[in-house]
Amino acid sequence: MCYTSHMHGSKIIEKYFFFFLLLASASFVGMILFPFFRVIVIGISISVVLYPLYLWIQKHTSKKYNWIPSLITTLVFIVGLCIPFYVLGSILFNQFQSLYSSLSTTSAQSILTTVGNSLNNLLPNGIAFDVQKEIGIITSSFSSNIQGIFSATAKTILMFIIFLFIIFYFLKEGSSWRKKCIR
Repeated sequence: MCYTSHMHGSKIIEKYFFFFLLLASASFVGMILFPFFRVIVIGISISVVLYPLYLWIQKHTSKKYNWIPSLITTLVFIVGLCIPFYVLGSILFNQFQSLYSSLSTTSAQSILTTVGNSLNNLLPNGIAFDVQKEIGIITSSFSSNIQGIFSATAKTILMFIIFLFIIFYFLKEGSSWRKKCIR
């Protein structure tokens, strides 16, 4: 009798220990994945939106390689996303470049002086606004934060790559994962 109750108590301890390990493991995995949570949710959402295109491509490709429709759908998404961003980015870059070149000329100095004088005429007496000084502050702030800009760019590129992998694998394995979750 004592032996069976000891075995029963041991099973309860094992059960609680297992659930503790499961909870601890889930917590650690959650802490690791938390910075990527938004990327994962957006990737899953985009996969759901792209799924009809994936099914259409899957119907028209070889059944032997099940990763090809997912790859083609992801590439279509990349092209559909990157071309507008590239065009918009090049337009903005050209505009900023022409703005910079126009501001760096001596006529820009006279324009800035004129703008500064006009602003100072609108301001109450005793308050002055120096446009050239403020532009210098903005420029020095930008140059001091350039490291943060590059690190943010690197982080964005990494998140985009993870985003593309999520889209690829959710298109490829999404229906089987959904069936397993329902089961």
